[in-house]
Amino acid sequence: MEPRCTRCGWPGTDARVLSTHPTSEGWVRYRRCVCGEVSIELIRLGAHTTKVDAVASTSGHSEPGHAGPGTLSARGAVAARV
Repeated sequence: MEPRCTRCGWPGTDARVLSTHPTSEGWVRYRRCVCGEVSIELIRLGAHTTKVDAVASTSGHSEPGHAGPGTLSARGAVAARV
């Protein structure tokens, strides 16, 4: 299933990439949707697969319409990792 913006539902792959940074688990990528929503993704590479996990967004949701336990706003997610 293609990731979608948690605010407007726009396809996440159409969001503009703001920056990508290497981490011990893969890469962290920041994207901005056409509506202004910023999302944070963790990209992990496997032997034959690439997995992209939504970490947080400026609305604090990791999937549309759901704020699960432990989700952080984008600002909180960045602060928690610094």
